[in-house]
This record gives sequence, structure tokens and C-alpha cells, in this order.
Amino acid sequence: STGVNYNVNIAPSAGMPRVWLAADRGVTADGSGFVSTWADQSGNGYNASQSNGVNKPSIVAAQINGKPVMRFNGTSQLFGLHSNSFVGLSAAEIFVVVKAASDMPAQNRALWSLTNNAALYPTLYPPTDGRISDRALCANSTSNVVGDPAQPLDQYHVYSVSSTSGSWKAFINNVLQHEAIANTFTYSSTPYLGVYWTTLFHGDIAEFIVYDHVLTEGERNDVGLYLGGKYALGSGPSGVPANFS
Repeated sequence: STGVNYNVNIAPSAGMPRVWLAADRGVTADGSGFVSTWADQSGNGYNASQSNGVNKPSIVAAQINGKPVMRFNGTSQLFGLHSNSFVGLSAAEIFVVVKAASDMPAQNRALWSLTNNAALYPTLYPPTDGRISDRALCANSTSNVVGDPAQPLDQYHVYSVSSTSGSWKAFINNVLQHEAIANTFTYSSTPYLGVYWTTLFHGDIAEFIVYDHVLTEGERNDVGLYLGGKYALGSGPSGVPANFS
């Protein structure tokens, strides 16, 4: 146990995140719940934002363990992440507490754009066949085919990606789904959450965390304990997934 306060504090062993967006804090919304600013809790000021009304995601209360989520409608809504979110990094690890509206949607969906856009090599979460493809922070000319996980994507879960020179990994609830050893780290200076190219995300995001390094197993488990406890994910003690231990 790390003594993590699931309601307030991020897991301490991994250090303070580079970017930290949580739907239960730092949200500027209008009277209809449409969000213009999602404030970074890391202290770096790397806020997510959306100024165009039709493109603003909405904040929806009490969706996961009594906590709010950002909801993306799949037709127009997305956030621009801060342009400095990844600048200067040579490695990173990302965590997102997410639920897709459909495990196998009628049209392809995309979670984020964190690499220079390339329409031929999309990031899909999920596509129509449920098989995740991702190029987050990866300069390779083809997508990493993560596959169709056992975890239903239309239920809340933790998806995470680590990327550095010679290694790219994707996890769901801390279970390794895919690993590529031929990897070149890269990032976009115009990153987005909720879209890749012209493909939009349909679903909910409760928390989005970026670290400036690839985490150790212990650090990754601590982040999992924090997220699993805060959002009551899985069936382990206190709602913590059994594989976050």
C-alpha cells in the first residue's frame, strides 16, 4: 500500500504528472455544461481547451463512482491539448480513464491525436471491429494493432501507453496488450483529445494523465491503485482492480 488518498492525490512514487486532467476539478463550463477549459492540475498550466461552441465536450455529473466525466458526442466535440504538453520529451507514459459509447461502433472512433497526423495510419479507439490501433507518441509508419481486448471498451477502464526509443507498450487495467520493440518516440505540437484526423471519439473520459518518463512496474501499479480506488474499477479490495497491486 502507498497510502494514496484516492479522492485527492495522484500516486506519489511516479512523481507529479506532466499533464493532469481530472473531470472532478478545474472545469470551466457554461450553464448547459459545455466546457471551454479543462485546467491542468500538474502546476504546469498545460490546460485543455475548446473555444468553439459546437465543438465543446460536456461535463456530466455522477457517472463513475459518483464522479463526473467529460462526454464526447462523436460528431463534433474535442479538446485541443496545450502545445507544450510533450515538447522536449524523449519518453512518456499516458493513462486515461475511459469508456467508449460502443464496444464495436457502427463507424470508426478515435481517442486522441498525439502524433503528427497521417490519414493512412489512423489511431482508432475503437474501430468497427473492436480492434484498437494506436500511434500515440510513435513515429513508425504503421499503427500498433493492440487488438480486441477482453475488457469491454463500453465499460469504464484504464487504457495506458508508454513510448520511448525501442519500446512501445499498451495496457488495459495494467495488463499488457501489445508491445513493439521497433519504436521511435515522437509527439505532435498540436495534440488533441477526442479526435484523430477526422475521426472523432464517442464516449466518456474521467481522467487523463501524462508522465514525462516510462514508469517502472511499481510506479505503474501505484497509478493503477490511485485510479482504481478513485473510480471503483474492478473487483479487488476497495474497488481496486486485482491486477493493480
